[in-house]
Amino acid sequence: MEKRSSATTGVRSYLLIVKLSNIPAQLQEWTNLIPKKVNPESAVFQNIQNTLQTDPHEFSYRNKGLTIVPSKMFNEQSTSTLTIELDNPEICGLIDGKTTLNAILDYLQHLNREAQIELEAEVSIEILTGVNDKERLRELVHARNSSVAYEGAMVDEDSTKAIRQVLEVEGLNKIVAYKYEELAEKPVDIHSIISYLPLLNPLKFEASDLVFTLISKNKAVKEYQKFLQATEGQPDLQRQFNSLLLLLPSLLNLRDTIYKELPEVWNQIAGLNYEKLNIARKLSKSPFFGSYRESLAEEIYSVPDTFIYPLLASFRNNLELNENGRYQWKVEPNQLWSEAKLELVKKLKELAKSNSFNASKVGKNTLTWSSLSDVMELKLLKRK
Repeated sequence: MEKRSSATTGVRSYLLIVKLSNIPAQLQEWTNLIPKKVNPESAVFQNIQNTLQTDPHEFSYRNKGLTIVPSKMFNEQSTSTLTIELDNPEICGLIDGKTTLNAILDYLQHLNREAQIELEAEVSIEILTGVNDKERLRELVHARNSSVAYEGAMVDEDSTKAIRQVLEVEGLNKIVAYKYEELAEKPVDIHSIISYLPLLNPLKFEASDLVFTLISKNKAVKEYQKFLQATEGQPDLQRQFNSLLLLLPSLLNLRDTIYKELPEVWNQIAGLNYEKLNIARKLSKSPFFGSYRESLAEEIYSVPDTFIYPLLASFRNNLELNENGRYQWKVEPNQLWSEAKLELVKKLKELAKSNSFNASKVGKNTLTWSSLSDVMELKLLKRK
């Protein structure tokens, strides 16, 4: 436990790293000091849960954590136990991290107890003592929740202009946050959308080179921008890349279909059922981008990006250049998924088993990407 103190204000700060399964659900009852409402459909909320699912061991580094002002605190050094008391909601409780707390508790709620305990995720918690009056407390809450770290476009507008035009045709811009201030309202940020584009781009990347799309969305954006610059003054290259952009909506629709159907296909194959995986959570809100988004009529389980991205990347084998020098699908993607899903998911399940069903390891293993690509290539050859 790290300790800091201020000689002038008398405030002391204690910084802890706590396993998520040790966070009491009752803490959610002590968030009224923060006036803002939490939107579980927002990109911020979704990104927090995506990190928990895809990179749980990095959660404490990627998230700023929680800040709590208690009424009392007891540190039992002999047992390494820290106890805090909350007794007056007007002067104690959570003062920062309301969205983080809600996202964590919602995530844990949809895991069984065994999966909660095995979850390799920790969160940083700052405990502030010596905050003795309401005015001082209000100042702290305001300072920590009112500032906007960034404003404006997340990616420069020239780089996203073509994406906007393509997504507008399908009505998808209403769910995409292009600006930082839109993150609290819209469920998908533009970095996530751009991270799908390398999966389609045979002009620059081999299938086994695509692990970076999972590790860093920012790198995916930079690679996209670099490629845009490289196409300047190259009309043939621009034509090919623009044709790939036109396929983005169908790729996102395919992503939704895979997300929706993968658990059921997984269970058709011998071995551990999908709902027994530690990453499998019953969802209470829609994870979809397009046509499935409006309804959760049936039970939907979460599917990690570390499964989705390598599966999508295998569909680059389904691309061909037409006589006009533009890329197009050989076979309608959802139709091809319907034909190939059993073989693809069987291979994915084999790879998952060899990685102890650790979803993060599965997606970050280049063998996963190349193996699924080989399955799809063979499927298309047999189809001719």
